[in-house]
Amino acid sequence: MRHRTEQMNEGLDSFLDIVTNVIGLMILIAAAIALHAQNMQVSLGSPVLTPQPEMSTVFFDCTNSRVLPREIAEHGEIVRAAIGRQFPGQYYYEDAVDWLNRQDLSTEYYDVSFEVWNTGYEEGINAVLYPKSKFHGDSIKELDQNCSFVRRIQEIDPEKAYVQFDVRADSFEVFRKARRIAREHGLKVAWRPLRNEFVSRNAVVGNGTRVAPD
Repeated sequence: MRHRTEQMNEGLDSFLDIVTNVIGLMILIAAAIALHAQNMQVSLGSPVLTPQPEMSTVFFDCTNSRVLPREIAEHGEIVRAAIGRQFPGQYYYEDAVDWLNRQDLSTEYYDVSFEVWNTGYEEGINAVLYPKSKFHGDSIKELDQNCSFVRRIQEIDPEKAYVQFDVRADSFEVFRKARRIAREHGLKVAWRPLRNEFVSRNAVVGNGTRVAPD
């Protein structure tokens, strides 16, 4: 009986050792994750996502280690003007989308299709943007030159607009450099991380502009 009790005690001790080791490992992993998150916040800065209705937004995509403009505002004006010419009076969004999808309304950097969006109490038309090529835009080396990104940044009035970057996981390095350039020109900067595979959905008809990962 004493021998059996000793065996049970030894088994319990071994079990407690395993539990202690597992808990210790979990604590170390949690500490490492917290430290990594803190480092990310220091190196990237906290995303600025608070809407600023008194200012317009100039969007840029950071993808494939390049930065390129999304051209939302300019493209939205073109689309609304085209709808106005084709449907001078009242119209159904479905009819407009069907007509738009038979037109060539692509941009320099994106192929475009259209769809109706509906939240249940609001409705409108989205432009769905698909990047044409992974080689479009400016690389991190080109940002040292008078590239298209730098020229576009120089055109933006800091009193009237701010810059938002949508950043894929493969493009944080080029994002940090592009953000620094934007800030050096006195611009406020917002950014948010996105998955690598996505399209941009931008409301061209309806209330406001929304951009979402696919």
